[in-house]
Amino acid sequence: MPGGTTSRKLEVFVLHAVNDNRAVNYRELFDFIASIPARERSIERGEKLVAIPELTVSSSRVSFVAYEGPLGTNPLIFDSSEARARIERLSSGEVLATRTHGVIDLRQREAVVEFNHRGAKAHEVASVFEELGRRNPNWKALALELNPLPTAEFLAEIQKFRRVRLASIRVARPNPAWNRSYEILKDVAEESSGQTIDLAVTAGRGQSLSTRGGIIRWIRELVSERLPPLKNATIVGTREGEDDETVVSLARYHQHQRVRVRLTSDGHVDGQDIQEKIRGYLDQRTHRSTS
Repeated sequence: MPGGTTSRKLEVFVLHAVNDNRAVNYRELFDFIASIPARERSIERGEKLVAIPELTVSSSRVSFVAYEGPLGTNPLIFDSSEARARIERLSSGEVLATRTHGVIDLRQREAVVEFNHRGAKAHEVASVFEELGRRNPNWKALALELNPLPTAEFLAEIQKFRRVRLASIRVARPNPAWNRSYEILKDVAEESSGQTIDLAVTAGRGQSLSTRGGIIRWIRELVSERLPPLKNATIVGTREGEDDETVVSLARYHQHQRVRVRLTSDGHVDGQDIQEKIRGYLDQRTHRSTS
C-alpha cells in the first residue's frame, strides 16, 4: 500500500499525580517508569493488553508509544482476489495491536495524546503509568490522572442557560491543593478510598438550579483553573431563546488540534512524523502560556 497522509486528532490533557495525598516529583516518577524493562511495561485490563514499551524521558518531556490489543484473538485475514478467509495464528504473548502516540510536558503538566478509535485512550495510558509507578516501594499509594483540558467555549456555553435542570461533575482525587470549597469532596473520596468523585444535582419540578452559585459556580471555578481536576462536567437545561432542552458536556469541548501525518508503506502512521507534530503542538502551547 502506498504512503500518503491521514488526519489525526491530538487531544490535550492535564497531568495530576499524588502519592498518599502528597505531591510527587514528576521527573523522578517517569525516570523510574523508564527504568523498568520495556517487556515489563504492560498491563492486562480485562480482555485486552495495554503496553508502553517505547518511553523516553528527555529534559522536561516524556515521549511514549502505547500499544493496545485484544487478548486471545487471532486476526481474520480475507483475500479478496481468491474470495477466501483465513485465521492467522499468533504466538504466545502476541496481540493484534494499535499504536497511540503521546508526549507529556512535565513543567507545564500538559500531555498531548493522539486520539485513536481502536487504540489506547488517555485514561488507559494514565492507568498503566499509575500501576508501573506503584512498583516503586515508596509510591505504593500513587494516584495518577490525565484530565481533559476544557476549551474557552465550554464556559461560554454554560453562560447561555436560563434554566438548568441537572448539573453533574466528575472530579479526580489526585490534587493536593484543593480549594476549601471542595474539601467535602476530598474527604468523601479519602474516607471511601476512592479516586474519582461524581456529584449530580437536580432541580425541583419546574424549577432551575442556581446559575450563579452551587454546582454551577463549582464548574466555572474548576474549569477556570490552569490545571483543572475535572474528568467531566455536564449541564442539562434550556438556553435563552430556546424551548427544547440542551445538553452541554465537557467531552465536546476538549482542547485539541487536527494534523496531517504521513503513512508508511504498510498503511500505519509514521511514528517520527506524528511525534514531531505532537511536540510542535506542545511548543505552540508553551509559547502562548509564557508570552
